[in-house]
Amino acid sequence: MRRLLLGLPEAVPDFEVVGEADDGHEGLRIVREQKPHVVLTDLRMAGMDGLELTKELCAISESIAVVVLTMYGEPLYINQALEAGAKGAISRN
Repeated sequence: MRRLLLGLPEAVPDFEVVGEADDGHEGLRIVREQKPHVVLTDLRMAGMDGLELTKELCAISESIAVVVLTMYGEPLYINQALEAGAKGAISRN
């Protein structure tokens, strides 16, 4: 999935990937350094999960648009992501 997303700059004009992370803590560090406009995150990650990361990112700045990716199609997970501050969620289903 990450490789697919890294191909977006070629398909979308004015789109640039400024970082990628294996876990939520690394993602938070990259966001603090790079200050991106949009963050794509998975719900399931080592260390800090996507919900916690979303909460942290929204606390840093209201201007960061967090979009959560998940393999879980259940509305509960989508609702939790939106309640955590995500602007949107993309599920497998």
